[in-house]
Amino acid sequence: MTKSRCRLSLTFRICVFLVVLGGAPCFAQQLTGVWEGTYSEVRRMIVFGINFESETKGTLQILGKQIPITAMHAEDGGVEIRTEGDNPTVFLGKEQGNVITGELRDGATTLRFRMEREPPLAPPNSRTEAWRQDLDYTERKLLRLETSFTPASRHQFLVSISSLRAATATLDDPHLIVELARTLAAIGNAHTRLYLLRNRTDLRRLPIRVWWFRDKLHIIRTSPEQTDLLGCEVTRIASVPALRAKQMVAGLYAGSNGWRDHMSTYTLTSPEVLYGANIAPGMESIRWDLKCNGKALSVDLKPLPLKHSTTPVESWWDLAPDAPPTLQDGKAMTLPLVPLYLKHPDRSYWFEFVPEVGALYFQYNRSASDQQDPITQFEEELIKAMTNHPKAALIVDLRFNTGGDGNVGRQMMESIQDSSSSRKVYVITGRATFSAGLFHAVQWKHWGKAILVGEQPGDGLEFLAEGGNVLLPNSRLTIHFANARHCYSAASKTPSSECFNELRVESLAIPLPATNSFEQYRSGSDAAFDAIVADMKKIATGGR
Repeated sequence: MTKSRCRLSLTFRICVFLVVLGGAPCFAQQLTGVWEGTYSEVRRMIVFGINFESETKGTLQILGKQIPITAMHAEDGGVEIRTEGDNPTVFLGKEQGNVITGELRDGATTLRFRMEREPPLAPPNSRTEAWRQDLDYTERKLLRLETSFTPASRHQFLVSISSLRAATATLDDPHLIVELARTLAAIGNAHTRLYLLRNRTDLRRLPIRVWWFRDKLHIIRTSPEQTDLLGCEVTRIASVPALRAKQMVAGLYAGSNGWRDHMSTYTLTSPEVLYGANIAPGMESIRWDLKCNGKALSVDLKPLPLKHSTTPVESWWDLAPDAPPTLQDGKAMTLPLVPLYLKHPDRSYWFEFVPEVGALYFQYNRSASDQQDPITQFEEELIKAMTNHPKAALIVDLRFNTGGDGNVGRQMMESIQDSSSSRKVYVITGRATFSAGLFHAVQWKHWGKAILVGEQPGDGLEFLAEGGNVLLPNSRLTIHFANARHCYSAASKTPSSECFNELRVESLAIPLPATNSFEQYRSGSDAAFDAIVADMKKIATGGR
């Protein structure tokens, strides 16, 4: 990172310089081991960690970055720790036991910080002790880092953790995992959750992938040995009707009903979740009752071997025949034609002019910049296409945008809106429109010109996001905590000064609701696109 960029933000600091003052006897006694600290920056709390591997070497961990640091004694008896760089940020503090507090100084900016040594954990002497350590760790970390608690949800969290702690000797691992997920979801903030199958893969899955088409669950991708199940409707899992099974896993995540439906496409294909949620009586073979081409069929599905991964997996990819694989050697359904919304599942963003309907279709699948197609360059190309087609309607498809960094596309959306004053704009949202994806939908609603099409987004207008991850020491499961408030509701009473992002709108009501049936999907059509075309024709004939 260049010197000039290092001055821009503490958040992405590569040049870090810590000075700890306080008359400590020696470096090894003060700072060996693992420390965790926090400071507040622009309406959110930043969490950092420092792991001292020796008296002179260590690693700074901040916002997903691992930064080597070196340490040396200061002349005044303090300790100096730094990474390479000419433009340091400085922490000046005093140690009191296992806590260091003081001032963080970055140029003219001064903030308060606090860091404390992580207490070492004794090796657990049993599975029960390992789980109790993990639950104690969960309680301690979230009470410190999670800021979405209300007094009621905080009390319930403590009660639930206590109950789980008491049940560690009687509940097996799958049931403990499911109940921990429910405990975190009950906090009531959709970004606060246990990572199991989407952001991380820590549980096994069955050799099928599924999707909800309205109120029917269908198999849309399988292992090579199960291709005869493609397209089949799921009627029962074990002995539980599909809709009831969805309800039984809904409580593992907060968010809208649509987001819970979306997340169930992961959990309903996990044997550990099916067993832990008391849907299936076991994990190694689970009976699925299906309806295939009008005929009833029952199959016993066995789980695939677990392949741990920290790479996010999007379940909507399974809808697209040429999507990135979510299932090794998986086979997708054959569609007579691939609709626009499934044309480029591998791209964060792309656009195409559709001459037959006179519209520019722009799909934004992930709020992240593509190194092969930088977003500033993409923005220029899209604006140029808009200039070349001044009468074309603009369709912004956010239905699969589960988030990322909202700042990546913020300016692009503003530029597109500035170039759309004389054209019709439609914005497609869906159950997977979440986090930064929802923010962009709010942008368009705030500007007041776009017509929303599709389904309700995956979250409400008031939520907490950003935050970071907590890795449990024994189970190695990951919890995501949230600590920055997003304020998008006109009814919100949260002061602007407390909002990480703020755009006030009355609602995200959908004037043109549209959800694909399985028949529409199988035929290669798109209910949302068809609704837009119908609306454009109605306007052209003076009907609206």
